[in-house]
Amino acid sequence: MEKEERRPHPPRFAPGMTEEQLEEDATPEEIARGNSTRVTRLEQDRYVDE
Repeated sequence: MEKEERRPHPPRFAPGMTEEQLEEDATPEEIARGNSTRVTRLEQDRYVDE
């Protein structure tokens, strides 16, 4: 089975944006235009014994 290609272009980074701007939710208009992405965060919480 071939992998389905969903995006017309490769993912891009947003140079110059602050972390606060990147964490803002997309507006309904941006979502309707397809100008948004789903974000998944993976955080690792562990202590390292030294």
